[in-house]
Amino acid sequence: MGLAETIQRWWGDYSLAAGTSGVWKIGAFSVRLERTEKEWRIYLKRGSVHGESGADVSVEIPAEVGEQFQGLKRYCFRETTGLVRLMPALADRPVVTRPFLPFYVPSRQEATIFASSPLWITIHVNDPPQQMDEFPIFRPSDTWLGASTMDGELCYASRTNCFLSPEEVPGRPHRAITPVKIWNRALGPLLLERVSLPVKHLSLFAGSDGNLWTEHVTLERTEGGVSADLRITEGPPPYAGEASLVSEPRERLEKNIMVRALGAIFG
Repeated sequence: MGLAETIQRWWGDYSLAAGTSGVWKIGAFSVRLERTEKEWRIYLKRGSVHGESGADVSVEIPAEVGEQFQGLKRYCFRETTGLVRLMPALADRPVVTRPFLPFYVPSRQEATIFASSPLWITIHVNDPPQQMDEFPIFRPSDTWLGASTMDGELCYASRTNCFLSPEEVPGRPHRAITPVKIWNRALGPLLLERVSLPVKHLSLFAGSDGNLWTEHVTLERTEGGVSADLRITEGPPPYAGEASLVSEPRERLEKNIMVRALGAIFG
């Protein structure tokens, strides 16, 4: 399914009566919320990692009892109200994405890739809404990005096709799309085997087709070839169409341009 097709939206505000539950399914992942007069319960069900490619979405309110879930978290309140808000969020660490087929960006050339990263779900309940929990829809593996075990940071690892055209990107309700311009100003070619997406510093936008987008990111390899500049273009990218803000960045950059070691961005 490409970006020309609209995907079903799973996030937003819902209402649950006391003594009932709702189930939200996103591919092979399911979350069940139960409400009593003084308690909210969260049940999770995760399928095989191979199910991540699935784009099926369904919301059942009230939900029938019977499906088995794996985890249970209980949250107790003085009293509960019927409002429950599920919202998508970007990861809480940088996401190191590896293209399935690495490629070169020659000297003095630029390329724009469309990379995707896994989404988290935040759950808010009661009125006024209060965040109760958050968790990844599909938990990515951990990876370390840096020159050594002492110099670097803990990230999430993700695989992507790094498409060169927005029309090629599959619409997936559990991943966000980031347009990344890679500009190689150095004399030698830049081999792109992996790239760190600064998702903690990005906003999330809902595009007119239902896909979730971040701002446009520019990664510029400097002329000396030993460092890189990171720039974030404010607002949704033009590929998102009539887009609306879904969530603010977890952390805002103090400046729009940040100079970093080359290995901290391209591995």
